[in-house]
Amino acid sequence: MSQMIEGPRKTFLAAETGGAYIRWYVSDASTSPPTVSICGAANPSVGTTEAAVLATGPVTLLLANAQGTRKMLCAGVITGGNKVYAAADGEIASSGTLLEGLAFESSGADQDIIEVMGAFGEDVDEDWADGELMQFGTGNDAALLWSTGDASNHAMVVAIGDTSQQIHITDLAARATDWNRSAGTHPELAIHSNTTPATDYISIGNHDGTTATIDVVGGTTFNLDIAGTTEFTVTAAATTLPGMVSAVESVANTAGVGITGAAAHFKTSVEKIGTIIKTTILIDLTDLNGGGTADDIIGANAAGAAHLGQITAAVNGTNIGGKMTCLEAPAGSNIDVDLWHADEDSGVEDSAISALTGEIKVINAGNWSVGTFKATEVVIPADKYLYLTSGAPTDAAFTAGIFLIELYGTA
Repeated sequence: MSQMIEGPRKTFLAAETGGAYIRWYVSDASTSPPTVSICGAANPSVGTTEAAVLATGPVTLLLANAQGTRKMLCAGVITGGNKVYAAADGEIASSGTLLEGLAFESSGADQDIIEVMGAFGEDVDEDWADGELMQFGTGNDAALLWSTGDASNHAMVVAIGDTSQQIHITDLAARATDWNRSAGTHPELAIHSNTTPATDYISIGNHDGTTATIDVVGGTTFNLDIAGTTEFTVTAAATTLPGMVSAVESVANTAGVGITGAAAHFKTSVEKIGTIIKTTILIDLTDLNGGGTADDIIGANAAGAAHLGQITAAVNGTNIGGKMTCLEAPAGSNIDVDLWHADEDSGVEDSAISALTGEIKVINAGNWSVGTFKATEVVIPADKYLYLTSGAPTDAAFTAGIFLIELYGTA
């Protein structure tokens, strides 16, 4: 037959002995009265003892839902005014997963007894209904929710502040950092380094409807790893697929001002496929001058050093050969254009290549026409500078002439 108790206490059967002011839970509801045991940290209490239990059998508990406060046994120091939680051996602690009440006084040590306003074993892991917001900030600035906006595919949503548009991930110690960030326009996730959390982080997002961004802020390298191995690397200088391809964005062997200052087009790139390195130079001779003497250097008139860049082992590999192709026939000046290398970077337009040291003709071309190409006749040693010269004297500006120089090296 069902029973009810109108008062604050009820008698149970104790399955074990225990002290006063500890928590108990129903461990066997099939007995009459129900059997209770001492609570662990995961057991919501049905009540507390007001005196020590010296033998198994009948025991009277102050029910957890009784009016008023109660005395409870502490597991460690608890500061008055704070929440208390279920702990092992029927005790309470300053942290846990089951809320047991609010401390009205402080405990100075383990096994102290304090006054507590009970909370009836409330689970800290509170459930939230569909679409119900867990809101943050005094103005409800951000929220978490299980959204039912898509009726056929419910989803977890992190709703960040409309003004800041930012969410930061950092370690606990840096949680109050001034990130020194301007308010964003589109949502962005920032994952911070523990070294200097305010200035070193990776940001993901800022999708404006067209472009999204991943930015390594304060760093130099972005790696994509698979199973702990780096398979893709991006730096300010190069994009690399380790062991396969390396595309260098800016190289050390850039041309002198006597080329770049006047040439309509001068482009250069270095790419690495496995251990093979390819250097490509594309040059348009328009507005450059041929010399007044055979084998004079081609460049901008009185503009400075007219080399095509320095070939180094570090950037270009160890040279094994190459070729030069005519994409547009030279016009306006000499159509016999040759390729040389020399030790110095000081050669200028209208000066003899022979004035430099270590000068060697790499390609003796003769007259060029569209589609013709010439293979290099010598290997280019490391640290040499490349020059173009006129095969015959024609002191005039080019009005046309585009060449593609391709050099191959090994890593």
